[in-house]
Amino acid sequence: MCIHPPWTPGADEVASPLYDGNFGAHVGFPLQDVSRVGELPYVRYFQSGTPHLFPDGCDSYLSIHRTERHCWRYSVTHIRKRISVPKQWSARPSYSSLLHPHDSLYTTKMYLRPETIVSDFSSVIKFIQAHPLGLLTTCIPLAGQSTLQASHLPFHYLPPSTLPVAASSASASVQSVEGTWSGEEGLGNLQCHLARTNPQAKALLHAGEGEEVLIVFSSPINNAGYISPSWYTTTKPATGKTVPTWNYAEVQVYGTIHQTTPQTLSQIVRTLSDTHEHRIKDITGKHVWKTEDAPEKYIELLERAIVGMEIRVSKVGMKVKMSKEKVEGDRTGVVEGLRGLGGVAEGEVADAVESAGRMK
Repeated sequence: MCIHPPWTPGADEVASPLYDGNFGAHVGFPLQDVSRVGELPYVRYFQSGTPHLFPDGCDSYLSIHRTERHCWRYSVTHIRKRISVPKQWSARPSYSSLLHPHDSLYTTKMYLRPETIVSDFSSVIKFIQAHPLGLLTTCIPLAGQSTLQASHLPFHYLPPSTLPVAASSASASVQSVEGTWSGEEGLGNLQCHLARTNPQAKALLHAGEGEEVLIVFSSPINNAGYISPSWYTTTKPATGKTVPTWNYAEVQVYGTIHQTTPQTLSQIVRTLSDTHEHRIKDITGKHVWKTEDAPEKYIELLERAIVGMEIRVSKVGMKVKMSKEKVEGDRTGVVEGLRGLGGVAEGEVADAVESAGRMK
């Protein structure tokens, strides 16, 4: 989405309080669910029987474009809209703070089937802490490089002090709905650092503050999760209606990314190394390496070559696909089939299938 303030009508355009796109018909959520864009109040307007959304008044303009992005299963075509900016906001330096893709136009969430849903947020925390190498994905246009970029980075997760509650609590500001958690506050922060020479870091620094990003955390045993239909000892003999599938576990985290101060960057570097060095000590009992073991000037030189980032988490989804929907005989066959391969990772997938249990 590109935002260009102010908008001057082109030769084939007319300055009108209306816009040239059918907003409600193309976006994959009910029109009545769209209550605001940024912080701007909207009212309904009907023209020729088609519902549209328009702001009260038109003092300034924004040009909104969609290219290859999607909202749920529906694509959104070009939309041009006039948006009102209250006079008290006239001193704001950028319109991007008024309208941002993650704020309300996009309600994308992790794809989850009922048997894969995890509704306990403590499981999310444990998963990220156990598998901290995440894939940071961004979509930032910058001349000379790809818009879509991804980097594997170690992350340090600062979970919320109070765990998010289930959607059954009406007073909750952060809720779990169909296996995803979302909220303005209360989902914690992720910290990481990138090499300044990384093209993705260049794009992030060029874009400035508040870009929406996606981080995916995966279990290392996922590559051993192939499930052969021949292992379904109940369904295959009975009906033959079996096909291959894959068992895996992952966490998807959305949030807005911000550059840290040099002081916070130093803290991130030390926290990441301390965390994983202590893991080694717990296993081997050997000396723990500390940042202070290296020359101070050397560490300072390296820190100048990296950039610290913090993601304010706004949405989380966790998926554990471990044959929970299968009948008991098929699940037993899957466990035996995996263990029969003799691999360590396959054995861990078998353990996960047993631990997950059957869907109730």
